[in-house]
Order: sequence, then C-alpha cells, then structure tokens
Amino acid sequence: MNAPLPPKEIYGAFDNCYNLTAINIPEYVHYISNGSFSGCSNLKIITVHENNTYFKAVDNVLYDKNQTKLIQVAGSKTNITIPDGVIEIASGAMDGCAKLNNF
Repeated sequence: MNAPLPPKEIYGAFDNCYNLTAINIPEYVHYISNGSFSGCSNLKIITVHENNTYFKAVDNVLYDKNQTKLIQVAGSKTNITIPDGVIEIASGAMDGCAKLNNF
C-alpha cells in the first residue's frame, strides 16, 4: 500500500479559518495561491521549514524565498516593516489584520 503524497500546493485552503493560530509551511510546498490564509485574524505564528527553497518567514510574515513578494502577514501583528526588496504584495496578504497599525 502506498501512502498518499503530501500536497505541494496550497490553494485558499485556510481562507477565513478564524481558529488557525499557527502555520508551518513544509519543505515540499512550492506554491501558495494569493489569499490562502486571508481572514485568519487569530494567526500568530508563521514558520517555513528550513529546507523549503520557495518560501521564508520573517517575524511572522510569509515571503517568497527572495523576499520580493509579501504573501501573508500574521493576523495578530500590530506593525510590520516591509523590506526594500519587496516589489509585490499578494492580494489578501493583510486581510484579517485588524490590529495592524503601522507598515
């Protein structure tokens, strides 16, 4: 019997999951659609497996590996500093961030 392969892509699977408090992007995930975690207002922790070659998390903000695209901000954050190299902010990246005052 073969075990099913883990998903390598995330398409809006966690949109508006209010009870979601933490996400860890595994090493094998290579695609996350815009808004996959939008509306997750209780999201506090975003981490990415150290061997993932497509994404990285810095201070609970999810970026592509080169930090040119901001993908998701944890809903519980009150402020963020967007790095100079960011040239794109994904649609829905800050949905659910009601406490966000400064960026």
